[in-house]
Amino acid sequence: MISVSDIKLSALGAAIKSSGRAFAEEHSQWILWLPVAVGIGVVLFLAVPTQPPLWLGAAILGPLLLLTAKLRHHEFWHAIGIIFILVALGFMAAQFRDYRIAHEVLSRGVGPLPIAGTITDIDHKEKTVRLTLVNVQPLEALRYVKSIPSRLRVSVRGGIPDDWQAGDRVKVLAKLMPLTQPTVPGGYDFAVLQYYKGLGATGFSFGKPELIEKSPPHEIDEFLERGRQSIRQKIHAAIPNKPAEAAIATAILTGEQNEIPQVAADQLRDSGLFHIISISGLHISYVAILIFFFVRRGLALSPTLALYWPLKKIAAAAALLGITAYTLFAGAPSPALRSCLMAAVVLLAIMVDRHAISLRMVAIAALVILLFEPEQIYSVSFQLSFVAVTGLISAFEFMPPHVVKLFMDQPAYIRWLRGPFELLASSLVATFATMPFVFYHFQSSQLLGVVANMASVPLTAILIMPFGCLGFLLAPFGLEGFAFEIMGWGISGMMWIAAKVAALPGAVWLMPALPPVALGFFTFGFLWLCIWTRPWRLWGLLIILLGFFTLPLQSQPDVMVAPGGKIAVLRRDDGSYALMGSGRESYYTESWARWFGLRTTEFIPEKNPPEFNCDDSRCLISRGGQTIALVRKPDGFFKSCEEGASIIMTVRQIKKFKGECEAAQTIRYWDSIDNGSYIFNFVNGGWSGVNVNDLRGNRPWVR
Repeated sequence: MISVSDIKLSALGAAIKSSGRAFAEEHSQWILWLPVAVGIGVVLFLAVPTQPPLWLGAAILGPLLLLTAKLRHHEFWHAIGIIFILVALGFMAAQFRDYRIAHEVLSRGVGPLPIAGTITDIDHKEKTVRLTLVNVQPLEALRYVKSIPSRLRVSVRGGIPDDWQAGDRVKVLAKLMPLTQPTVPGGYDFAVLQYYKGLGATGFSFGKPELIEKSPPHEIDEFLERGRQSIRQKIHAAIPNKPAEAAIATAILTGEQNEIPQVAADQLRDSGLFHIISISGLHISYVAILIFFFVRRGLALSPTLALYWPLKKIAAAAALLGITAYTLFAGAPSPALRSCLMAAVVLLAIMVDRHAISLRMVAIAALVILLFEPEQIYSVSFQLSFVAVTGLISAFEFMPPHVVKLFMDQPAYIRWLRGPFELLASSLVATFATMPFVFYHFQSSQLLGVVANMASVPLTAILIMPFGCLGFLLAPFGLEGFAFEIMGWGISGMMWIAAKVAALPGAVWLMPALPPVALGFFTFGFLWLCIWTRPWRLWGLLIILLGFFTLPLQSQPDVMVAPGGKIAVLRRDDGSYALMGSGRESYYTESWARWFGLRTTEFIPEKNPPEFNCDDSRCLISRGGQTIALVRKPDGFFKSCEEGASIIMTVRQIKKFKGECEAAQTIRYWDSIDNGSYIFNFVNGGWSGVNVNDLRGNRPWVR
């Protein structure tokens, strides 16, 4: 007699065999998972709470190689072994990169302190200029720290003289601070990428810097930075009285986006057009196409060259040199580097008479970046750029044949519609492919971006990129003015479209922050959907959907306090929020508003909201008879201690104050500065708290 358990086991065995056959039939796609396995190893390295010893990766990889070699006759286990080898390889690549980049990081705030340093990068913002300095030396004795990092970044309010360039040595009176912390515990850690860029501290200046010595560039980075600043100045001269257009033109040609006015940046972001100013596949493709077209057509004007020379291959080689130079000039940001690598594969394929546009090209580009700059996996631009291009290639590779042939053998007016149709399809695919990741990182999505892109991409193709490239080529001869002016016309049109679309109802959808596990669901589901070719690939849609259902796992805090008590937020009983603080602290206000899934207009700080029960010396937050005291003066501290407050947090610097309260958890002002924002939740009849550094572990980029 057959039991129910026997039937279940038989069904399970059949399902496993069926899945095994399906995997075997997909063997041509297995190679696309190689960079995924390497990426997992990189993520593991970045996620561990303590710095792994340098020998750990090699100690793991060695036995895996031996074990996998012994299992070479067992196909399934051999494949599993290769996956683990690739994970270990990613872990080792991240370790080696960390070892090569290791440098000193400032542990606490210092200054005002006079320092001298050599300018290596000038980053213009709307109201400030950020100077990256190297070979930094203090000009007076240090207090509280033994030394300061040799490479750091300082913000200067009001700008610097136009003739200052990379390589110049300057003196700055600066307040130096550790690398930028997350704004909320468990939030995005800006310090990771700052650390891997070689920065050891950030800060701001008091007054204007002073020039110590003019100097020619000694490094290739300084030479390129001088070129970027020269192009910026020429653009601003050609497009006067239009700071937004000039800043956007500068961003497109040099990669420097921080000078774009906040209003313009918000409109571009809310309309889904921000990708146009971020150097990526769109820009690299245009540069490659323009160079390829004009070189090939120009050489074809000679009958001899047209008959006897391989003009197509020569044009491809010229385009390859052009996009490489453009990428390096723009500072090789992650999206541009990815696009350059992929375009290089395509152009090399043309040179050897091969077809190259496929997901394998994407996998090669991802693998190269992950092995040489593994920290880029933590970059939002890296994630979004690879998701967009993977989604586009996958969608067009698996497009039904009848759709592909839709415009073939049709009248001219029907064939003319192919361009708009492909533009619409591309915009839809890129929007929906990146939507889960945009929701995770920015707590918003721009559903009307398709409309804005349909209207703006023609401007980009006809005015912005062609005349931008022309101005770039004419700049050494001083003839760039008319080209940059026409480029500005195109940008003005794009900005008009962005403003109109951003103002439409429903242009931006908001949602609260998702937990980190959601990103895992989104990534795995997206890759499953794009890599496999059989119908089971559609399971990826279900996996992505499950990522959104993890929202309840991200608990919202009852109270959150910024470092030093600059801003505090309290969740009311109805789920709304009361915000206490100064309107000057827009950095935390805007970040927290996104975290809660609110617009900044719904998240306006007040000086003393009634929910905080404030007087001159303190604010009290009570739940269930348990109190958090945010103390401003010494008498507020002692009064809170006598009244039995559970937590006493000093939110103003009180000089020479060292009050103690044995009955309460005491958080000093400088503790909150060092540890970052605090979150407090009322759980099981009492307050429990966690700060930013509690969740960051002991890594080199953590103070």
